[in-house]
Amino acid sequence: MLFIHGDQDTFVPYDMLDQNYDACASKVKQKLTIHGATHAKSTQVDPELYWNTVDDFLDRNF
Repeated sequence: MLFIHGDQDTFVPYDMLDQNYDACASKVKQKLTIHGATHAKSTQVDPELYWNTVDDFLDRNF
């Protein structure tokens, strides 16, 4: 499970990233914070970090 969250999200509070990550039972999990991103704007704020992380996660796990 890959958790991605913007640290400026006011719709879904940023601290929920850790809550959801900790509640996930999967042994394969990773979290990514996109600094400066609001809700659903992670790809626009830092597309290189976002897509590199997604690609790396998929390559390692599928």
